[in-house]
Amino acid sequence: MNCESIREQLLTGAPMEDVPHLDECAGCREFSDALDLGWGELDRGLEQWSQGGDFEGVFARAIEGRPANNNLWYTDRRFHGFLIAIAAVFAIFLATTTRPEPTPAVLPDPVDWSDIEDRVEEVDEIPWNALSDQDWSLKAMELREDFIELDEAGARDDEELAELLFLVATQIGRAAENANNPSPPFYDLAEEKKVVNWYWWEAAGLAVDDPTLMDLVENDDIAASVNYYVKMRGP
Repeated sequence: MNCESIREQLLTGAPMEDVPHLDECAGCREFSDALDLGWGELDRGLEQWSQGGDFEGVFARAIEGRPANNNLWYTDRRFHGFLIAIAAVFAIFLATTTRPEPTPAVLPDPVDWSDIEDRVEEVDEIPWNALSDQDWSLKAMELREDFIELDEAGARDDEELAELLFLVATQIGRAAENANNPSPPFYDLAEEKKVVNWYWWEAAGLAVDDPTLMDLVENDDIAASVNYYVKMRGP
């Protein structure tokens, strides 16, 4: 079987009858590789188009990848014509097919922090002598979990969440104060090596960064306690 018949089989997609020929003939191997290149470029063009991209230039690259003449001008011309036929089919496909609409990005639903807001308001309304020391400790623990959740969600870098984080810290400090248990995690050593109400200390740090947060505190006793730490932490 000669080179022309081998290339005829490659162009038509007929079953190969003389595969060893490709191992022996560099020209036919080059032709086969170029044919694969042409199909590959067209496949990539179709994929780009289906994703909203531009098919322009893809077919041109396929034509540029056609094999050299190698003294077989007829076969090369057949390859050229073969790619032109593919382009015609593809043009019909584009004309009769609706380009798929790009899939819109699905944004995650915003996190609902209303439960934490409700707990803060609830604790704020409890008189200091309405609960036992143990119950105040439980309130402090519940709010501490809220503080950790907000902090891990990046509340310090979000204006609205920073306000909620600040209010949670003030109420943790109040609950810890009413629990009469000056021990970690609610009391700890500060930078000055002094034991402080840790969450009032945290609230003071937030207020140093944004002094307007203090306007959110309606309880005079809490405001005085946090302001004390603000002076300790301030510049």
